Amino acid sequence: MFRHLLVFTFFFSSTDVFCQVSLTAVSRIENTLYNILDKNSGQIFSFSKVDKYYDGSEMDVSKCDDIIYLKYKNEYFKRNFEGGLNIRWFGCNELLSDNQTIINNVLGRYKTAFIPEGEFKFSATIVVPENSRLYGTGKSSVLKLVSKRPLDAISVHRWVSLKSFKLDCSLTDMDVNAAILINAWNTVESIMGEIKFQDLIIMGNYPQLQGVALKLNIKTDNLKNYSVISFCKFYDLDIHGFRDGIFCNLEYQKGRNISYINANIFDNIFINKCLRPIRMINTADENDVVSGKSAIAFNIFRNIFIQHVVGEYPAIFMDGASYNEINSQVLDWIGNNVETNTKSRGNVISCLPGDVPKINNTIK
Repeated sequence: MFRHLLVFTFFFSSTDVFCQVSLTAVSRIENTLYNILDKNSGQIFSFSKVDKYYDGSEMDVSKCDDIIYLKYKNEYFKRNFEGGLNIRWFGCNELLSDNQTIINNVLGRYKTAFIPEGEFKFSATIVVPENSRLYGTGKSSVLKLVSKRPLDAISVHRWVSLKSFKLDCSLTDMDVNAAILINAWNTVESIMGEIKFQDLIIMGNYPQLQGVALKLNIKTDNLKNYSVISFCKFYDLDIHGFRDGIFCNLEYQKGRNISYINANIFDNIFINKCLRPIRMINTADENDVVSGKSAIAFNIFRNIFIQHVVGEYPAIFMDGASYNEINSQVLDWIGNNVETNTKSRGNVISCLPGDVPKINNTIK
């Protein structure tokens, strides 16, 4: 417990008392300090003299955290390292019951965090702010949600990258919350890759079957002209044991706002033992859907594998979704492969084995 408090206090206070590196054996050659011990990881690092902070601003003592930046004899130095900004350096470890505060602080300050091999527990939402990157080494890099109450595990914003780690929600009652929640933004200028997810394992609390693995969520804000999630890329995801696998949720309220979940790519995704694997729901009425004021449209789902039924819901359900393309294989399923309604138009769905074609859609 003392160690956890030490980490938390130090992150905001650069003092010798709470320093997480040891200068006991330090030696200096020109503008480089050598033999500096990282107390959390046990690694030895060198630090090089700098005048600028990572964002280009002038260095001062308030920017020193004695982890990446430190002050030594009235000069400033930055840690030399290859690879990512390791969360262990900041005090994260497998013994802590909650690493969330540290991870959020690292992401908030440096916009990047690397998850090494190990299982790191957390009990509150990890927020990944705009222009940030959270990544690991693959399935051996584990973030494990252990909350006593339902909550979103990871909440992401625009221009975020998540890559190569396992998100384990198997010990938490998720209720209606999301393992990964994607929040809308309010400008329409977009390029492909606004958000990038790749090589993620997302584990739910099967057999309770609660929560949503991946939720693209828009709640209309009529104080803004637009609410948008578009041009995102989701590759190589393994989703297991949730109520909903992928949920495009657009809660539209009439007004000046234009809202859409548009032109996102989902590729090579395995959805296993989920009650409702793919859902696209737009609450707008038919007029607003047809006019384009509210749209879930032009999204592409390629190489989607849906396996192992746990109920009689449709594998793919579309309400108010238009002109989407879905290529999937559905195995061991009792309910319909595909269900749509009259608000859903122009979708092209290749689903093996096939279903009876529905009105205004092409199902192969």
